[in-house]
Amino acid sequence: MKCPNCTKVNVINNVCPSCGVDAVLFQRTSILSCNLYNKGLTLAKQRDLSGAISVLNKSIEFNKNNIMARNLLGLVYFEIGYIGDALRHWVISSSQVKENNDAIEYIDRLQKHSRQLEQLGDAVKIYNQALDT
Repeated sequence: MKCPNCTKVNVINNVCPSCGVDAVLFQRTSILSCNLYNKGLTLAKQRDLSGAISVLNKSIEFNKNNIMARNLLGLVYFEIGYIGDALRHWVISSSQVKENNDAIEYIDRLQKHSRQLEQLGDAVKIYNQALDT
């Protein structure tokens, strides 16, 4: 059996001698993480963003290397205005996978349009101040 963590071939009794990972447990948590990502994607498409955040966070708890879940979580955070949280997940994602990662494009777009984000933030602050008065 091939280890899903370090890709060595000599897994004995479901435990990899190279990295010490239980291959069966690792595979099950990866599958669970993917299933939670799919549920989070469905919730995001249905515009249940708070539900999507909850499910996607659980997906990342089971597999911190689930890049698709991390990128989607960043998009959901960006959608609700939590730019810092979105950026945090995209930076982690881009540091894990350097090539063919959408997070790099998202970060570039944020950097190119930083002034527009500042203006939107100012507009939200003014709106909230108007509500308080």
